[in-house]
Amino acid sequence: MRLITSTIPNNPERFTLMEIMAIVTDVDGTITDARSRLELNAVKEIRHLESMKYQVIISSGRTFCQIAALSIYLGTSGVLICENGGVVGFKNGDIRTIGKRENAEAGLKILREKLGDLIEIKGFRSMYRIIDIPLERNFPAEVGNMILREQQVPAHILDSGVALHLIDRRVNKGRGLRKACQMIKLKPANVATIGDNLNDVDMFKIAGYSIALGNAPEEAKRSSNYACKAEYGKGFREGIAHLFKEGILKKI
Repeated sequence: MRLITSTIPNNPERFTLMEIMAIVTDVDGTITDARSRLELNAVKEIRHLESMKYQVIISSGRTFCQIAALSIYLGTSGVLICENGGVVGFKNGDIRTIGKRENAEAGLKILREKLGDLIEIKGFRSMYRIIDIPLERNFPAEVGNMILREQQVPAHILDSGVALHLIDRRVNKGRGLRKACQMIKLKPANVATIGDNLNDVDMFKIAGYSIALGNAPEEAKRSSNYACKAEYGKGFREGIAHLFKEGILKKI
């Protein structure tokens, strides 16, 4: 496996990383604009990466059905990480699940007892959502997580910036990325990740290289190798340009 030597901006130390063979991207806030519309130049960049034989893997809090459809229209070839890592699979419907839905259901019952009307299911409870339960962002995620810990419920809340995702405590995007890499016979070190929120940090921690967009919280930026100045889909393009500039990705 080829090794690459590069430099993290604002960090003079040089480091060695495995050859990057796939790009993992979040969706909402990463390849969209501020109104959740796809940024067309980000779509163009994704197709350019695929044309150079880099697998693009989509990682999102959305359902498998939503992400499978998005993957078809974007033209990505990589495995899909859905429901914040709770569902991982291919567009043909070959999926794996991590965690148990009943743990999220137990958490929902406790949160309703403790927080009452603040607990609202976001949208309709789709029959296609397998592992997590999306909630409206009516309260801080940490408040809910404190309650779940105190009540010893094996669930936690991940904040995607779009919804609060109530899910089995064992599930996060990092776990989902590990499973995805197993399915396509890569190591997490062979992957670069791009995201814009706190639920992306778990995959930042295990990837070979990580990029946070300009609209990401400071904690996510601190957890990344590179923080973009540009936001949303424009930040995605900046992040990809950075990977080529640093020699982490190679132009063909």
